[in-house]
Amino acid sequence: MHRVPERVAAGEAALRERGWLAQMPPAFQDAILGIGIWKSAQPGDTFIHAGDADGGLLAIAAGTAAVSMEAGHPDTRFVHLVHAGFWAGFRPLLGGSRNISLEAQTPTLWLLVPKQATERLLHEQPAFWRHIAHLVNSAYEISVSVMVDLTRQNGQTRVAGTLLRIAGCRFENPRPGDDTEIRVPQSEIAAASVMSRNTLGTYLADLASMGLIEIGYRSIRIKDPGGLRALMDLEE
Repeated sequence: MHRVPERVAAGEAALRERGWLAQMPPAFQDAILGIGIWKSAQPGDTFIHAGDADGGLLAIAAGTAAVSMEAGHPDTRFVHLVHAGFWAGFRPLLGGSRNISLEAQTPTLWLLVPKQATERLLHEQPAFWRHIAHLVNSAYEISVSVMVDLTRQNGQTRVAGTLLRIAGCRFENPRPGDDTEIRVPQSEIAAASVMSRNTLGTYLADLASMGLIEIGYRSIRIKDPGGLRALMDLEE
């Protein structure tokens, strides 16, 4: 990607404000961003490939990407949608290979932190491994939350959890300017919610009648993420 100072500055600001890196000390933030390479992807581009053993850390700074697993799934094209502040790529640092692929759903600005440069940084600053451990833990917590939501017996709250998760507001409200519109076919949302397309349609209509979502053509907009979370809390 041609280096566009304004866009890169906005990308760095986004990664310092949200996600894993935002929770790390400024010195570590500076070090990681200092060795990163900025790239862009257009809708339909698969820019991260499962099975890559030499890939580095990666982050989404702007845009939305679909996550698919290395093993694939016969019924689900993607398992998650990720947005600004998402980080991954620690497995190659631990001697493994990537287990996810990322496909851009919108124009996406992303950061690659090369494996060799990261290993060199960690060799020079061994204490920084603690921050990588935080990234591993955050990936674990996301996986557990997905498992918990998808094992809910109540279909309506399972749909609510899926919508919140793929819109990027499962545990916190969107920030000003965040896009909460999910632009994927309902059949794919149904697969991600582990139910049929017709069953999903019934639950979506109910949520729309409550004023929690707005249904459009090949899109669903989250109107009240707090209300969706409150609906889920009632079941607990």
